[in-house]
Amino acid sequence: MRRCSTSWCFAFLVGVVFVVGGCATFGFRSFSLAPPKVLVPLGGPENIDASIICVLPFSSQEKIPELWLRRIGETYARSLQVKNIGAMVRFFDTHRDFIVHRKECHLLLEGSVERMVATGGGQPQEIALLVQIRELATDRVIFSVLQEGISHPGEDVDLYWSTRTGETGYPMRKLIEAVSDQFGAFLKDEMLKNSRKGF
Repeated sequence: MRRCSTSWCFAFLVGVVFVVGGCATFGFRSFSLAPPKVLVPLGGPENIDASIICVLPFSSQEKIPELWLRRIGETYARSLQVKNIGAMVRFFDTHRDFIVHRKECHLLLEGSVERMVATGGGQPQEIALLVQIRELATDRVIFSVLQEGISHPGEDVDLYWSTRTGETGYPMRKLIEAVSDQFGAFLKDEMLKNSRKGF
């Protein structure tokens, strides 16, 4: 057998590296978060940092287990705490508990699940949330956004000699954490913009 030329061997090795390297970049799961759509912009003299913010489980017109609705509320409350938003953040498991302590709260974060597609990760998972902050003294919504997120499973990669199965998508819990973190960061940024305007 004749030996391959140096240039042919080099090209072959480059091709192998390209295929193997390409496999390392494909097949991985990912998130896709749409920019929050502002429905009620934050404005005026509201001092959120000095307020006690209470958070309730989210609501939904769809048949979503209460466990999930409570978990979403808890996750958003945790995001506010991590971002140091508000003088204090309190989460209430039920609306009844909130009514008992309503006078202790200045602001109320509440939301609704507009869409939730949970597939277990084999197919894209989606969530759409309407989130708002209400000033309890005036019953006025001072901030409201619509958020949407999708968890994508990794695509299968055809290597000709075999197929590499893509990763299963992130669990719904991780998707909820991602959109709640996005909300906390977005709200913090809006508060900073207001402070620069002199509100």
